[in-house]
Amino acid sequence: MKISDFLVRELGRRQVVLFFLLATSLYVLPLILADFPYIDDNWRALAAGNAWAGQGRLFADWLYQALTFTGAAPDIFPLPLIIATGAMSLALTRLTFHYFPEPTLASCLVALPLW
Repeated sequence: MKISDFLVRELGRRQVVLFFLLATSLYVLPLILADFPYIDDNWRALAAGNAWAGQGRLFADWLYQALTFTGAAPDIFPLPLIIATGAMSLALTRLTFHYFPEPTLASCLVALPLW
C-alpha cells in the first residue's frame, strides 16, 4: 500500500472527527503542559472573583458560572481550552463535509489551516 493510497481513501465522519481532534489536541498540548497563566487568570487570582460582565464580557462570566456552579471563579484552566478544542474539531468536521461530500485525508489537510 502506497502513501498516496492512504491520502485518497475516503474517510467516514468518525475518522474525520478523530483526525481533527488529534490535530487540534497536538496544537494545544504544549499550552496545557506549560500551565502558564493567562492575564485573566492572574486577575482572577488577585481579585478572587469574576467581574467580566462589567468589562463587557458577559458570556465569559456566564460560562464560568455554568462550568463551576458558583459565582466565584476557581481555577479551571484546561477545561475551557479542552471544550474549545472539541468544538473546533466538530466545526472543522462539518466544514470538511460541507466542502467535500466524500472527504479524504488530503481534504482534511485542506481545511486544517483554518484552525
